[in-house]
Amino acid sequence: MVLSKSRAALFCVIVSLIIGSNLAVYHVEYFQPLPTGVVIGTIIDFVIIIPVVTFLLLIRKQYSLRYLPIVVLAGYGVGMLIVPEGSLAAYPYVHYIIISGEIAFIAVELSFLYTILKKLPVLASYWKESDASISFPERVKLACHHHLSSSKIIDIMLDEITILYYALASWRRKPQQSTDEVSVHTYHQKANPTAVYILLIHLLVVEAIGIHILLHQIIPAASIVVIIIHMYSLLFILAELQVTRLVPFTVTNEQIHLQVGMVKSVTIPITSIKSVQFYQSSKTLSSQERKHIFDARPVDFFKEAPSIEIELKSAITVSYIYGFRKQVTKVQLLVDHPERLYHDIESRRSPRK
Repeated sequence: MVLSKSRAALFCVIVSLIIGSNLAVYHVEYFQPLPTGVVIGTIIDFVIIIPVVTFLLLIRKQYSLRYLPIVVLAGYGVGMLIVPEGSLAAYPYVHYIIISGEIAFIAVELSFLYTILKKLPVLASYWKESDASISFPERVKLACHHHLSSSKIIDIMLDEITILYYALASWRRKPQQSTDEVSVHTYHQKANPTAVYILLIHLLVVEAIGIHILLHQIIPAASIVVIIIHMYSLLFILAELQVTRLVPFTVTNEQIHLQVGMVKSVTIPITSIKSVQFYQSSKTLSSQERKHIFDARPVDFFKEAPSIEIELKSAITVSYIYGFRKQVTKVQLLVDHPERLYHDIESRRSPRK
């Protein structure tokens, strides 16, 4: 499930043009006074045109149509930030239609949250009994998937809970250590993911202040939304930092578990491994080849070549944040001690060969 860069770029250009043109209409003196009905044109742009563009360029053949109502509601929200206050007074039915959709969406989310809270004791018991070699995010998901019906909304809620946990409640935790059954392999000490995340946090804070001051003078409501988005982004980066530091790659006699930050993870059964080798290739991979490779390298200023490549006997499923998945046939890793990881995997494969 890989999104074409050209389609993503075209989407960004079209949406930027729509947003920019609507901002100009309401805030550039040249276009004043506004003709009657321009507000309806803005609503059509954000509630119909942008969702259609999103469907054609992003959602179609990539994601479920269930995401389309979210796009409509998001478009409406952005449109309301652009339209001057009071301009929609002549069209009250627009508010009622969209608000009804928002209420329905929130009701669905609350129903899923109620389901999770109702089964929380059972989920906690299953989580405590689950394999300790698996990372906290995956253990939570396994517990929920075992006792709850599979749902993208539940996946999203679980990811949000995990983000909050690692960003706010994990600072006293120590990194996972090796035991007799589980060996751990760090991947952040020789690379620079921590420096990258700290730089991003600084940039995010500076950007939030600058954009907030700028927007507050033009569209006050938009400045509040921007602050909320930046606060969420800050929590996400903090969670990424903590997961990278606290959750190393783990190897047991049965499986290898790779949790790469908050964004992606995979569990590889030892019996599914065809070969393990030190990565030596220098050729540039095509986009088609990259679709079937799980890249388990950490974030860095300049990405180094992988140190280990694992080839699989058949495709396995890897998990991405918010419930996205894809099939891969190779896994490429960059770890702090590749020789130790190589011998660790080979020693566990040897009795099965």
